[in-house]
Amino acid sequence: MNTPNLEPTAPTRSGSARRRVLVLESDHLIRALIVEWLGMAGAEALCATDLADARQRAQGCDLILVDVPAPYRAARRTVMQLAQAIPHAPVIAMSADVTATCQAAREALARELGARAVLVKPFSQHALLTAIQSVRP
Repeated sequence: MNTPNLEPTAPTRSGSARRRVLVLESDHLIRALIVEWLGMAGAEALCATDLADARQRAQGCDLILVDVPAPYRAARRTVMQLAQAIPHAPVIAMSADVTATCQAAREALARELGARAVLVKPFSQHALLTAIQSVRP
């Protein structure tokens, strides 16, 4: 597994810019896996380990993947701050603390957090890419 690249990735050979995804995940191994999966799907991953770093890297991102630890009140603040900093980029929350196993419960939690979707950890590459596809404008 590759170490996450914190620098922007160059455009594709055709010259078109790749989808830019900001990954705010504190766990190094999970972050590395997400970055690898995004790269395999042709996306550019920009990594951040905290909110301040995320705000600096967020400009120009198309999507934000954010780890949501319990308690949700603090997570809601983080998601709202990211949404304000990058209003055009949808947010997908990721959490192992979520007990929402059915789609309706995940959608309710996403609304509560101010996110467009919630991914329950552990999740597969397919689940990640499906969630990203579901929030595309």
